[in-house]
Amino acid sequence: MPSWSQTEIDAAVEKLKIDPLAIKWMKNPPRAVQFVAVMTNWKAIEFIRHPDVDLQFYAIEKDPRYGYRLIRNLHDEAKVRACAAHGMNLKEFKNPTKAMIFAAVTNDGNAMMYVQQQTEELQMVALRSAPMSFLYFKHPSKTVRKIALERYPENIQYISNPTVVEQLSVMNKNHHLIRSIRRPCTEALVIAVSKDPDYYRKIKNPPEPVSIEYVKHHPSNISRVKSPSRAVKWSAIMNQPKSIDYIKDPTQEMITTAIICG
Repeated sequence: MPSWSQTEIDAAVEKLKIDPLAIKWMKNPPRAVQFVAVMTNWKAIEFIRHPDVDLQFYAIEKDPRYGYRLIRNLHDEAKVRACAAHGMNLKEFKNPTKAMIFAAVTNDGNAMMYVQQQTEELQMVALRSAPMSFLYFKHPSKTVRKIALERYPENIQYISNPTVVEQLSVMNKNHHLIRSIRRPCTEALVIAVSKDPDYYRKIKNPPEPVSIEYVKHHPSNISRVKSPSRAVKWSAIMNQPKSIDYIKDPTQEMITTAIICG
């Protein structure tokens, strides 16, 4: 392949300063000529058959999302750079390398949706860049789940069987998340009702401890408890003595206690 003379290079450079896309008519342009064309208009890289890797980096930098698509014979290092610039670019590459995957997830944890072989380390990296990426995790460990809930408590909705500890960890931060917990435990329901007594009405067959918490908040609440147990009645009376007016068939001891405490 014949090399370009300095005169030819100089002439091409002057032409490309005016019309950088004219490089598409130039055969095997040397690096200096490629450089001028791409620096003048980065989209000129589309017409270079084998662009220098530094120019590929430059094009990706100019347009992190689409720049790599204009590059022919994309270098492996440029693929990594493309993933690092815009993590979701990972979906466009078949059989991505570990370096590409790590770069993509570091930039945007949501790129995990395109990762089949996931490791705990990779999931941790994803959580740092996108706490909500937990949605795309496959078989997260207890450690990963703990970190995911600390960074974004709403992730509880993606855990099919959250432990009591996991439920309480998010409920203590935001009691409204009770609506996101599948099969909430009694302890979580108690917290929900303590923060929002009206939530009690949405609970089917509330456990006794939940009813005990509910009747603490208003005298008439006991009337909404179906077949309240003795413990629930006493909780109502001790916390709201006027609850006695809403208790069916109270014992004499309950009446007396209500009068004394009221």
